[in-house]
Amino acid sequence: MSKKILVLLLLSILSVSSTFAQKVKKLKKNTPELKSELYYEIKKADSTLFAAFNRCDTVAYKKFFLDDLEFYHDLGGLTTSFKSELASFKEMCARGSNI
Repeated sequence: MSKKILVLLLLSILSVSSTFAQKVKKLKKNTPELKSELYYEIKKADSTLFAAFNRCDTVAYKKFFLDDLEFYHDLGGLTTSFKSELASFKEMCARGSNI
């Protein structure tokens, strides 16, 4: 009988201690932690870049890159300068394959 009581006691302790285990905090979409100033800055830059890309706006597109750009495209391979990237961008827009 004492073994049954001991087992029940251990199971009770384990079940109670597991309720106090560390919980992972899930951030909701509109929490201040997630919607920081940096978040909005990145979101705005991302939207502006892709709007320029989708409109084939080379003036706006240029503002996001430096001359020493290195970019690897899974189909086109390595681009090692912004001049090459801009030429590729203009060619893609001329074909209408930017969207």
